[in-house]
Amino acid sequence: STEQVTTSVPLEESTEQVTTSVPPGESTEHVTTSVPPEESTEQVTTLVPPGVFHGQKQSQSGRFPGKRRPLLLSLVFLPLILFSFINLRLFVQGLFRASLISPPATPLFEDREGNYVTDFPNPNGEYGFWEIDGPVPDRIKHAFLIIEDRDFYTHMGINVKSLVRALIINIMGRPTQGASTIPMQIARMQHPGKRNLYNKIAEIYTALFLTLRYPREELLRHYLRIIPQGSQMHRATYAARRYFQKPLCDAGWAEAALLASVIKAPGRMNLFSFTGPM
Repeated sequence: STEQVTTSVPLEESTEQVTTSVPPGESTEHVTTSVPPEESTEQVTTLVPPGVFHGQKQSQSGRFPGKRRPLLLSLVFLPLILFSFINLRLFVQGLFRASLISPPATPLFEDREGNYVTDFPNPNGEYGFWEIDGPVPDRIKHAFLIIEDRDFYTHMGINVKSLVRALIINIMGRPTQGASTIPMQIARMQHPGKRNLYNKIAEIYTALFLTLRYPREELLRHYLRIIPQGSQMHRATYAARRYFQKPLCDAGWAEAALLASVIKAPGRMNLFSFTGPM
């Protein structure tokens, strides 16, 4: 039992009529192609599977190129969305971390002649965190800025040129070179963590907000308060009293340079020993 499908064409065209038998129940569409009379061809009724439109091509795998487009778009945009989410999270994290935090100062005892007697650490076993009385001494300011952050008064919390240079040097396999500005070091010391890309981006955002929120002199004073100076000591003021038995304002150029150099490796240098290392 079959159904008969007949296609008719005008008499003026030199074509023949083709009748195709189709099983009942099968949904088909027919496509008619007309050919000029001068070409010796026949009119053919073509059976097209359901859902396939005339002129649409199938790929070799049986799927159409248009159906792959959403998958390709998702492969492109999903990483971008994920990166944007992480970047927004770090942005908000840096905004909330943009404050100056320091542990309380620890006591130091001396006799009437200024000789050291004893001192007591905080619960973390650290000493110092003293404030600077008055303005930062020029010798201390110049010594620390030359070693740590020459462009402290001109950048916006990060030094782009130093970051790019350090990235190139590290990729080339040369000895690791840092590019942290003083605001970035403040962010890292207040919220320590592993040295990785995630924490580095968090430091950058925190440094930007710190620079926008606080004056440069206040950032420098806070930096000198929490900077490690070896032997579990923090703060240049406390280190000057312990190392040189004098206030920070009385430190000479050589003493200021020594204090600034200790921060490069505070865990390996011991100024109380003639040999130097801890």
